[in-house]
Amino acid sequence: MDNLETNVINEATYNAFWSKMQQFKFDIVYYCVHFNACININRKIKFFVVFTTAIFTGIWMTWHTLSRINTVCGVAIIALQALSAISELFPYEKRKNELRELIAELEPLYLEMENDWRRINSCEVDDEYARVALDKYAKKQIEIKNHFFKDDTLPEKEKYRTKADNLTEEYFKNNYR
Repeated sequence: MDNLETNVINEATYNAFWSKMQQFKFDIVYYCVHFNACININRKIKFFVVFTTAIFTGIWMTWHTLSRINTVCGVAIIALQALSAISELFPYEKRKNELRELIAELEPLYLEMENDWRRINSCEVDDEYARVALDKYAKKQIEIKNHFFKDDTLPEKEKYRTKADNLTEEYFKNNYR
């Protein structure tokens, strides 16, 4: 008997695996979009502090003989340095670190799932294998996600969802035509 005939995959299992894989990829892309936003916030704060400190330092060096300017510039520079120091305590900073780790754990699992998808799509495996694999990936994904954001939450941002949706759609269009 031909190998393709023995490895029949139920349409419901096939569709469930495909849907789960698409959702999994969307989740990873969504986390990446959030991660990039956190990086951008961090950069904007750092650039603001550097630029503004340079301006106040220039003003202070130019008009340091005026006591009021001297005081205002000194206080502003101290406040900007404090902002720079405490910016590491802002919620986006912790999210950035957790997202980096979460993505690093999810991506290899997703790649493994994609490899199984190729085997399922080419009928190299049977329905039982596909169902077990689907269950395995769902459980492992939940297990990984449960290690993150215990003390915080990842805010839902519609513009991030839209961007992630577009990037995910583009990924599948380019890789699974």
